[in-house]
Amino acid sequence: MVLVFGLTLPVATPVLADTTGPKFPTNYAIGTTGFAPDSPARALVDDVAIGDADSTKCAEFRQSGGNSEIYYGFGFGIPSGATIDGLEVVVSGFNDIHADDPLTFSIGLSGDTGGSWTDYRETPTLGVTDDNYILGGSTDLWGKAWNAGNFSDGNFRLEVAANRTGHGDIVCLDSVSVIVYYHGGVNAPTITSIIANQGTQGQTQQIIITGTNLTDATAVSFGAGITINSFTVNSAVQITASITIDASAVAGARDISVTTPGGTATLTGGFIVVHQNQATGTGAPTSHGGSSVSGPSSPAPPVSLPNIQIQSAGISAAVVTPDTPITVTASISNRSTVNGNKKVTVYVNGQVETSQGVMVNSGDSSELTFNVSRSEPGEYTVYVDGVPAGSFKVEFLRESDGILIFSVTMLAIAFLIGMVMLWRRQCSG
Repeated sequence: MVLVFGLTLPVATPVLADTTGPKFPTNYAIGTTGFAPDSPARALVDDVAIGDADSTKCAEFRQSGGNSEIYYGFGFGIPSGATIDGLEVVVSGFNDIHADDPLTFSIGLSGDTGGSWTDYRETPTLGVTDDNYILGGSTDLWGKAWNAGNFSDGNFRLEVAANRTGHGDIVCLDSVSVIVYYHGGVNAPTITSIIANQGTQGQTQQIIITGTNLTDATAVSFGAGITINSFTVNSAVQITASITIDASAVAGARDISVTTPGGTATLTGGFIVVHQNQATGTGAPTSHGGSSVSGPSSPAPPVSLPNIQIQSAGISAAVVTPDTPITVTASISNRSTVNGNKKVTVYVNGQVETSQGVMVNSGDSSELTFNVSRSEPGEYTVYVDGVPAGSFKVEFLRESDGILIFSVTMLAIAFLIGMVMLWRRQCSG
């Protein structure tokens, strides 16, 4: 709300958009024309420098042959329920033969494994050296209604076609990448490990579940015969659960599941129920002088578990130039009565960047640092496990910035020279 001339007016809250960043394919198949280019695998890697023309590093499409190729396996990782705002395709390539021919690529997109395609978009006329050609944008849906499921590796396809023009001319595809713009949605949870992953019939104990995207968990299940007394979501990567194993629970391995608004994650065979006789030894008679007696029964000891958490995280800079590293810092503490180890993971735009193990003694704190850099311009959001560290932008140094820096430097040098000359004059006087 804002106050204008004594009136309170509502202010619309902007929708915060997110982006996958540039994603490159990992696989390919022959296109719809049935005529494949030479060396299509070369287009999986962007390795021709802008302004260069190395045809040994690109997929070669023949214009007169109507060559086409389908690329997929982009690994977008768009959260379930997200609203898709736009798609941007970056085609990197060049005209390898005749500079005077208007040679182009066409791009089509599919969200159902090639069952249907968008209208194809044509690049501008290709130059004779490598360059990037952008199709679409942050609000361009290519004439189609999309959902997050369309961008799974099983569904999304991109076709590159050489237009039927020229006389056998070759156009080189260095690479093709896609950026998806979206907002909202919830990432699907995962379970990676269980601390204290077994228990005895009749026992009550605490279990720690680790994974990703566990925030707002609504249910935890250990299967039939195990009651969930309570559970606490410690962070996006950890849940602590109190469970009671029925005395009649079936012994053996069972699955563990966690349900969040983003879906249900299951760890197959993640917990083992141990038979009470096996745990206490009461069911295995021992021989003493020819008679059989049962060993004494004793309750299972209480389980003490480490409770290591990320207290805070931050980054060293908000704006950097390409390939300039920033430092990610994480403060970690162990609030339990036992020493423990923890694997700390840094995520950039939802993707795993790097991990580091740390041991923290009971009651102690520690600090970890990581270096992160990006070569592509854009905005990048950093998390340490489930704790936000901040966002940084990668921007090219503008010419005006360089001129300003040079001007300020020259003024500083001139000022220092002037101060030295004034000092020398005063001294000589």
